[in-house]
Amino acid sequence: MSAKSRSLIMRPLNFLYRRRSLPTYELIIYLLMFASLPMLAYGTQPYNYEIAKIIVLAVLTIYSGFFAVLIWIDITDTMEALSRDF
Repeated sequence: MSAKSRSLIMRPLNFLYRRRSLPTYELIIYLLMFASLPMLAYGTQPYNYEIAKIIVLAVLTIYSGFFAVLIWIDITDTMEALSRDF
């Protein structure tokens, strides 16, 4: 992996870490919780590469929504604070 592609991956993570630091254990627990959703829907069948792809994509999608909500809450809180000052 080149340095530029690594920076493209790390830049959003660094931004999120600076904006709202979340404990590592909390992120790991969310990972397990988000991965359990498609696993519960799939049931107790042999897992293959296709279901693993679905689990990974589901986790990434749910995490992106989770972080989007955190950023949105920060933005609206800032806007409320600014509107109170005027």
